[in-house]
Amino acid sequence: MTERVWYPVADWRSWRHGTVVEAFRHAGVEQTGLAVEQIVEFYAAGGMLIGYARVTNIRMTNAGSLTQQEIAALDYNDDEYQEFLHFENDAGWYISLERVELA
Repeated sequence: MTERVWYPVADWRSWRHGTVVEAFRHAGVEQTGLAVEQIVEFYAAGGMLIGYARVTNIRMTNAGSLTQQEIAALDYNDDEYQEFLHFENDAGWYISLERVELA
């Protein structure tokens, strides 16, 4: 097993927009974040399980580095989209998922 490399993102000068990673988490909080191949559960507002998805890709990103297709997939309304563009230098994570059926 290889040792993981963690990149701090607290300083904007260290951000690597577009970098593909195998996992991310909030600094020092092991129970947060996601990893490639992790299975995620989705629940309806009432608490009913509605399905599962596998994380297929994680990429550090910002508004300026997303494609039009990726922005459209966020499904923002006009106000949310304008706020999103305002913070184009903030780091974020673009996660790709694929639906999976679990027995």
